[in-house]
Amino acid sequence: MTALVPMPFDDLEKVSSADRGMIRGRIARWFAERRRRNELARELVQLSDRDLSDLGIGRADFSAIIRGTYQR
Repeated sequence: MTALVPMPFDDLEKVSSADRGMIRGRIARWFAERRRRNELARELVQLSDRDLSDLGIGRADFSAIIRGTYQR
């Protein structure tokens, strides 16, 4: 995921329409990724301790799983 670069408000009128489209696309992708992570978090929270044990994960692993950095 790419980071958004802050832009001063006084330079907004200098932004081309192509750049505005790129910025909108990046923001839309950020929101989509955020929604996906929130849905994954909701699904993980609903699992029982037994289900988590069967999967070989613990509740402490949730943040790494959601970030996509979890390793066994």
